[in-house]
Amino acid sequence: MAFNSPPTDGADHCGSNGCPNGQNCFVYSGGTICQPFTPPPSYPATGANATVVSPPSWYLAGSYPSIRYTGSLENQTLNAACTTIPVPANSLYYQLIEFIVKIDMGGLFTNQLDEQFSSTLVQYRGNCAENFFCMPKGPVNTTASNFQSSVANVAGELPGTCQPVRAPGSACLGSTMCAGWHLHPDGTYNNDQYRCGPSSPLPANYSTSPAGFCQDMHAGQGNINTNYGSGVQRTARTYLLSTLLLFCLIFLYLWYRRMKMRQRQQAMRAEYDGAFDNTLAYASRGGVIRQPGKRH
Repeated sequence: MAFNSPPTDGADHCGSNGCPNGQNCFVYSGGTICQPFTPPPSYPATGANATVVSPPSWYLAGSYPSIRYTGSLENQTLNAACTTIPVPANSLYYQLIEFIVKIDMGGLFTNQLDEQFSSTLVQYRGNCAENFFCMPKGPVNTTASNFQSSVANVAGELPGTCQPVRAPGSACLGSTMCAGWHLHPDGTYNNDQYRCGPSSPLPANYSTSPAGFCQDMHAGQGNINTNYGSGVQRTARTYLLSTLLLFCLIFLYLWYRRMKMRQRQQAMRAEYDGAFDNTLAYASRGGVIRQPGKRH
């Protein structure tokens, strides 16, 4: 399947409404464009028939916020030739990175390089197999692009070689160089969350992306909330759940009081019935029933 020539004008040709059915938004360093494409049922796509695009490229996966590769990753292991993920010269990449930070990194995200330099979060993943990243062959000198900027101004598709992801304490340029850099698609994580943190505080007027080191987030094991509704929606849900919980507690309290009251009533009735039975038995044996407080 051959595609049209990649755009070179830096524009987002996918648009805010996305691509029509049967097409996906492909990411190029010169912009984005919709292309006919059917995403594979699972990722990474491996096997002899995995290459469905010629030449292979990267596309946006809508079901789970990420950039994915259309080619085979079977031989993309140690020292294999690779390229970093391209960064389009428009706001689409910035928006995607912001989305990934909110969803993929969840509450585990801290003040790391990925926050100051949105270009670093997925760029070094490249077209390498799982547990590998694309290490550029030459020095990387990217203009700073923080979350206040609408454009991620960074060089795209840097050539390099696939290298194993790095352990805590190792040098890094972005979190994709560190082991366990993202959560699983179902929102679970299992104590493998490492982030690329700056080796020193960032200067006030930084112009290049500084190096950092992989930090163990000590995330443990669990599941994050992947619901990415608006703040108003989240607040409304919180109030609703709190109200429902309050009503449940009130209902349990009233039910408990009613149950205790019934138990006391049953105990008093049993005591009265017992005393009345004893009185009748005494009268049947010839005794005289005297009313309290009266004399005969």
